[in-house]
Amino acid sequence: MEKEGPDVGLLFVMILGFLLGMVLISCEEKKEPEIVIELSKDSKNSTSNVDEYAYQGCEYIVVGPINRRWGSHKGNCKNPIHKK
Repeated sequence: MEKEGPDVGLLFVMILGFLLGMVLISCEEKKEPEIVIELSKDSKNSTSNVDEYAYQGCEYIVVGPINRRWGSHKGNCKNPIHKK
């Protein structure tokens, strides 16, 4: 017994491939651009709520208002121990 009508096998494969491609494209991670915010002495309001300290040869920065201050070791500390 022979089939009557057009052969839809190729069309089915094309549609299936298109849909699979759309799913793969939509599943890719969309990376948002990284925003780098730098605080320097030249920045607007740089002296407000920002202090730098030296303690035992290392440099530290403290940021924030008095009731919510936080601090960290400076990434550009000039202590030679960090040059290793």
